[in-house]
Amino acid sequence: MKFEITETDIKKIVPYENNPRTNEKTVQRVIDSIQNFGWQVPIVVDEEFIILAGHTRLKAAKLMNLDVVPVKVAKGLTESQKTAFRIMDNKAQEFSSWDSTQLAVEFDKLVEGDFDLKLTGFDFEEIQKINSELLKFDSPEVDENYSSLSISDDFEIPETNIKQFMLLYDIDTLVQFKNMLDKLKDKYNQDNYSDIVFNAVKNESDRNS
Repeated sequence: MKFEITETDIKKIVPYENNPRTNEKTVQRVIDSIQNFGWQVPIVVDEEFIILAGHTRLKAAKLMNLDVVPVKVAKGLTESQKTAFRIMDNKAQEFSSWDSTQLAVEFDKLVEGDFDLKLTGFDFEEIQKINSELLKFDSPEVDENYSSLSISDDFEIPETNIKQFMLLYDIDTLVQFKNMLDKLKDKYNQDNYSDIVFNAVKNESDRNS
């Protein structure tokens, strides 16, 4: 199948008048992407240069004052096929989901390379949430007979607030903390991060008592 992309005068491209997808919130992110990665995905149009896919890219190009943009002309489609393609192109992404573990690994790579994470399209709060959920902090299993703890009968050990505390970390500190906890898994024979933290603090307390 032949796939041709041509540099086309931006004034020649016509937005589809009944575009069902709103995209104002994503235009700036597309601009950031084009500026940092180049133009990797063309605007798809029909033979009359009416957009089938790429309205956001066109808006970004206009705001960037570009004169020409890469275009793929889809030929031979019926009007019904054009309509269905427009809907499918926007709908298809809704069927995808993220593997948080793999995504966090990719973020770690970017952190190590001192790369601006906002260029991934995720904002800082989203990245923090993904990483804090990945750590899966639960309440630690506290030994009720641990003599160093002074606990009255009416005192209840609260749910751990470690997960909430993690939301205060920047991504660099979060990655460092997670790596340190992973190194302690074997030492304390624990998989739960809260139990690892508890054992590490208990161990330090015993050494200094």
